[in-house]
Amino acid sequence: MSGGEAPYPCGLTITRLQGTPTDDPYSGMPSGELDWSNPARTDITGCSISRARIQGASSEYVDVGREQLTETLTVTMPPDTALDARDRVEFAGKVYEVVTPAFTPQSPFTGWRPGAVATVQRKTG
Repeated sequence: MSGGEAPYPCGLTITRLQGTPTDDPYSGMPSGELDWSNPARTDITGCSISRARIQGASSEYVDVGREQLTETLTVTMPPDTALDARDRVEFAGKVYEVVTPAFTPQSPFTGWRPGAVATVQRKTG
């Protein structure tokens, strides 16, 4: 587990995937690209996953001979869990790209922290 106590005792386990930085083959300098052939994997327990409540959270694009579906989910994890914009998340055998990095909100009145929240997305078709 990453980031403290799990906020949901019966929560789900997701896997954080981190690509390996690659170097430019000509200059030898970092390319800024990631190699996803063998990503580092970290399990995060005690998570909650729900459909994102934003306009266009799931959308469908239809072109001649092609149909594309975008699925957007909100992931709630233990407070202070690290999940960056370049990471990916695996859940139920599907891989999602991180759209908004994780952040942990905190009540200004009580200090209560419900958990880190991130938005992930997957496109098919």
